[in-house]
Amino acid sequence: MAMPGKELLIRSGQNGKLWFGGALVCLSVVILGAAGYLARDFSSTEVFVASILATIIGAIGFAYTCRSVRCPKCGTRWFWRMVSKRPGDPRHWSIQHDSCNECEYDGRGGAR
Repeated sequence: MAMPGKELLIRSGQNGKLWFGGALVCLSVVILGAAGYLARDFSSTEVFVASILATIIGAIGFAYTCRSVRCPKCGTRWFWRMVSKRPGDPRHWSIQHDSCNECEYDGRGGAR
């Protein structure tokens, strides 16, 4: 199934930001998994520090993505709208949208 929003993210230069934030979240999951798997080989303090570090990295990745993936024309934070607004809300943005739901920016040189 085609995802128009994916092409919009690429055309508008926001795709790399989404990938970077996602990579930070994935890194945090790997660190948490490694800390859990290797817990018996390390002290509880080291496992705790690794868990806190992983949580901070994941939170930074999520916050970065929420703040940086935005419409280049009007500044609407697309990812934030996707995670904070319910589907059906006119302000909700999803990967199925092929333009900004605020200013109609479509990444093809302007508004439709």
